[in-house]
Amino acid sequence: MEIGKINRVFPRFISEENCVRKLNFYLPDRSCKGGEALEDLVKYLADDLIIRLEELEKEANFEFLMSLGDDEISNEAHLLYQEIVTLKTRLQEL
Repeated sequence: MEIGKINRVFPRFISEENCVRKLNFYLPDRSCKGGEALEDLVKYLADDLIIRLEELEKEANFEFLMSLGDDEISNEAHLLYQEIVTLKTRLQEL
């Protein structure tokens, strides 16, 4: 029996550069039970969120948005950027 390659990629997994986005494949270590396995999962998910927040920063071009003449857009972009930075810092501390 031959196994064929999968040639279809779902559009939601493709970024603007036509690269397949990273899928979240966490395989827990079944030999560890209790706090260590849970701590490992939390760190893994935090690292994944940090990567996604960094992608969001690049895609949003906050420098451009903060430099716009519209005070409302500029202020919202600045607040959102600060929240992202704060969240990334908290996730890195885990």
